[in-house]
Amino acid sequence: MKIDVCLVTKNNVKTIKGLENIPINKLIIENSKPLGLARMRAIRKVTTDWFAFIDDDVVILPEWFGSLVKFIDDDVGAVQGVLRTWGLGKNVDQRIYLWMLENNKRAKSLNLGERGFTHNTLIRTSFVKDWNPTQEAHYALEDYELTQHILKKGYKWLVIPNFYALHQKTWLGVWRNAVWAFRNWKKISNRGIKDNRKKLSTYLIETILLILSTDVSLEVKTYLFYFRIACIYGMLVTCTRDLWKIR
Repeated sequence: MKIDVCLVTKNNVKTIKGLENIPINKLIIENSKPLGLARMRAIRKVTTDWFAFIDDDVVILPEWFGSLVKFIDDDVGAVQGVLRTWGLGKNVDQRIYLWMLENNKRAKSLNLGERGFTHNTLIRTSFVKDWNPTQEAHYALEDYELTQHILKKGYKWLVIPNFYALHQKTWLGVWRNAVWAFRNWKKISNRGIKDNRKKLSTYLIETILLILSTDVSLEVKTYLFYFRIACIYGMLVTCTRDLWKIR
């Protein structure tokens, strides 16, 4: 089976590292804006039964395709791989990988309301040809709407702990991505300021417990603490913005 590969990017990226490891029919590069509409336009160009969304900062390893395609079934609409962090430093990368391996041993089927990602994901084309992102998803969290589109049709979105895709990261990139994601998290739940504050306080407590944990290596603690602080900052931006709207 051959698949089209969709690369939606705002950067000057011409291809994805590791394409030789995929039985590719054609590469679809879509760099129009905004993001949600770009994904929709890429899907419209797909001609194979299944296609892949892969991010421009992902490296595909040899076993990637085989590890995902074996989960394809009549009731499955998408198969998402788990990314392996790479680029923060050899020792940090290795420790994070071992920690992820220990905490991601089973495939998971998402429920309505949960968010899937499109960073290295196989999707059944016929299930999303009719997908149109809402105005709210034009610039952020379009992957959440795409997940719900498949789940509401009664099909599965599977998350597979395969680790055959490397997510190239820098420390600055980790911060930017976390802040951006959590500045926009409210679009998922559409909650008010009270729920926003509740989630912030819960995340603060979880972060403190993480620091006190003895089961996590120093390298992983450092990475997760840094990531969570960025997330908390993004939430604070959202809370502050909501308070100004109330006034």
